[in-house]
Amino acid sequence: MKNNKKIRKILAIVVSFVLGAVAYAQYEDINQNSDEEYSLDRVTPTDCIMTNNFDSACSNLYDLNDNSHLLSTSQSCNNSWVEFFFEPNEYIEFFVVEEFENLSVIAINEIIVTQNNHLNFNYEIPDETNLHWFDINNEISSLKIEIISSTEEAIPTLKCGLKDVWFYGRES
Repeated sequence: MKNNKKIRKILAIVVSFVLGAVAYAQYEDINQNSDEEYSLDRVTPTDCIMTNNFDSACSNLYDLNDNSHLLSTSQSCNNSWVEFFFEPNEYIEFFVVEEFENLSVIAINEIIVTQNNHLNFNYEIPDETNLHWFDINNEISSLKIEIISSTEEAIPTLKCGLKDVWFYGRES
């Protein structure tokens, strides 16, 4: 009788251990799959177009070169725009716009962001930082950034522009 109790206790411990190990393995598998689903990657547009009042190619905004940028050919960026295309469609969580830290470039005050040719957001750009983060959380084929206004007290020798634009998302 004592042996039966010992065997039952040992069997209960072994079964508990096995069930715990199986449950833990399933938990790890679920966590691993969740991490993979939500990992953010930098997304590179497949193409872009822009208004003709900029001095270089719009691909300079996302080419990973620290020395590239997009500057206006005049003292104003108002009503200038750049549009990025994603083929196939990409799920974009957010994008970041970097303005120049250099005081000899005119600051941008307000932009309109359009996704897939549908007006989406009108943003005022704060002066506190040169990096601006905009949530998208949408599958898109195109995203257009239109500059509505820039600093009004522009000195005639100054130009207006953007330094970089980065997109972050995940597979759709």
